[in-house]
Amino acid sequence: MSLIIIDINDSEIRASNQDEIISRNPGYAVLKTDKIETGASAWKASRTNPRETSNKFWSQLNQDSLIIPSRLARHNADLAFTQLMAIYEETGQPEEVIFAIPGSYNREHLSLLLGIVESCPFSAIGLVDSAIASTSAIADSGEYLHMDIHLHYTVLTTIEVTDSVYRKTVKIIDNIGISEIYDTCAEYLSDLFIDQTRFDPLHHAETEQILYNSIPETLANLDIKTENNLDIHFQGKHFQIKLSPDTLLKKLQYHYDKIYTEISGQQTSLISDRLNVLPGFSEQINNHVVIDENTVFKGCFANMNTIITTGEGLSLITSLPTTTSPSIIANTATIKTRKSVTRTISKPTHVLIDNKAYLLEKNPIYISQAGKISRHNNDRNECSLHINDKGAELIPESNNTVRLNGNTITTGSSLEIGDSISISGSDITIKCIEVLTN
Repeated sequence: MSLIIIDINDSEIRASNQDEIISRNPGYAVLKTDKIETGASAWKASRTNPRETSNKFWSQLNQDSLIIPSRLARHNADLAFTQLMAIYEETGQPEEVIFAIPGSYNREHLSLLLGIVESCPFSAIGLVDSAIASTSAIADSGEYLHMDIHLHYTVLTTIEVTDSVYRKTVKIIDNIGISEIYDTCAEYLSDLFIDQTRFDPLHHAETEQILYNSIPETLANLDIKTENNLDIHFQGKHFQIKLSPDTLLKKLQYHYDKIYTEISGQQTSLISDRLNVLPGFSEQINNHVVIDENTVFKGCFANMNTIITTGEGLSLITSLPTTTSPSIIANTATIKTRKSVTRTISKPTHVLIDNKAYLLEKNPIYISQAGKISRHNNDRNECSLHINDKGAELIPESNNTVRLNGNTITTGSSLEIGDSISISGSDITIKCIEVLTN
């Protein structure tokens, strides 16, 4: 009997036959007139077909009607079935499958998944929590925090290892996923193209797709010590930008901080390879171990007898035997959660509004929705900016939405060169810049 293990994580659904990972596909689907395209090819067409694209059918596995009209699919479960069938064909038509399941899945999700499998030409013979499977392959006694990122959320699983490996708690951080990370990167890179080449890649669907396709490789290969180049070729023209790793990290820090606040200094953090590829993420966490992409599969194959369920009905396995050959040992000492990461980053000296530069000083400047500058606060002002001992700071001054690099802020936020500030209901964009003097 041929057997594979499928790791359900829609940022990249992976399948292994024990020897190697034989399938990698993100949870994307493009609903065309005559077929549904899923996986990597759908991801590469998602920006040129935005109205026909779905990427939430795994995170919202249900039978609610699709917003996208199609005679080929009625709901998210149909899209999940279509992608499972594509993986089935890609992996050589296995007869049996074990599913590694994210901690975000509840009973309804699992029941629907098994219902989908009943319509497939293979049998599901086991369900296991993916964080438990990974930890069981490597960890000695102690408490761990397993961290993994999906397309639209991050899953933090607290795990205790004693005479067994068992799940204690699961924390879901919504709206902190690969999709949101890529959107932030795309906005930053687009701003750089506009500033450096006067070309906006987000203005054309084709170049928007090229830009998004470049993000995974850009993040994976980012050299945080030097400037990096990014190129786009379009209609016979070549556009190139230089991107600053420090500024990009500043943009991503908003997402990272949402995760960092949930980390306890008394746990050893197990960071998935999906999270580790994000620049600067792991280096800010003390007491961590990066998990290899094959670890979840090693844990599954090592515990087949425990995971495989015989008879009617499958139950999710959330406890496995402890490995006899651990490669990591938990650090039980109380330590600081975050490392102190030292970077040389210049602070903005001015803000640019309608091509006019305004000096930032200790005394705040106030900005209205229309972009008017004032040195005195009044009920028309939306935000203020000033210099303090730590650098430049932005403070919302009304109930209107103020965004920093596309992210809504409600409290004071520090600023870096290149940051963009926008106000709901206004077309004004405020850029943070440094004016050099001799």
